[in-house]
Amino acid sequence: MNKLKMSDAMIMLIKELTSDGNINQQLYNSLPLSEKHLFVKVLKLTHLYYNDKSVLEDPNKRLIQEFNKLRGELALGNNNPGLIRELKMITLDLHAQKIISDKDFKSIIVNLP
Repeated sequence: MNKLKMSDAMIMLIKELTSDGNINQQLYNSLPLSEKHLFVKVLKLTHLYYNDKSVLEDPNKRLIQEFNKLRGELALGNNNPGLIRELKMITLDLHAQKIISDKDFKSIIVNLP
């Protein structure tokens, strides 16, 4: 059986959820992106997510918004190396989360300057 390492904030968040039935927004916001994904996945699998959707923002939503913003800036001619590097990193994250397909991922990466 694989053991999953979790931060103290994630452990506290799960404990509060199971004992009080509440999601501590401040603790959730302090989680790294990977743990936010894991937490939302756990909520969806246990159907707790459907009880209080308004509390949490899907971490993918922020990634997609940033991805679209950066692609728009690039399309407008902003070829700043920092912007391109950030777009590559976000594209990798989206691909790792299976939000974009292998085909789209390759197309985006190949067409970046």
